[in-house]
Amino acid sequence: MGLTIGGYRAVEHLGGGRSGPSGPRVRPFWRAEDARTLEDVGLAVLPVEAADIVREAVDAAVGVRHPHLLPVADVVEDGTRLAVVAAWPRGGRLTELVRRRG
Repeated sequence: MGLTIGGYRAVEHLGGGRSGPSGPRVRPFWRAEDARTLEDVGLAVLPVEAADIVREAVDAAVGVRHPHLLPVADVVEDGTRLAVVAAWPRGGRLTELVRRRG
C-alpha cells in the first residue's frame, strides 16, 4: 500500500474517496496496523487543511459512548495529512458480517 502515517501502516483501502478539482484522489478510509501493538485499527485520512475542523469534531465526540460507534483512539499528522484513528471493530466490517450470515 505504501501509506504510513504516525505509527500506523495502511493494510487495506476500505472505500470512500473522490477526485478533487485541483488535487489528487483522496482515499480516506483504511484498515491499518498499529506498529506498536500490531493490532488492526481504522484510519480516516484527510488533508492537513482539515485539521482544525477534524480536531473540533473529535473533541465534541470524546464524551459520546454508543455500542455502534467506535471511539477515537488517536489523531496523528505528518505535515500533509491528518489521520483519525479508531479501534478496529471486534466483529469486523458490516460487509464481512453480511457475507458470513448470507
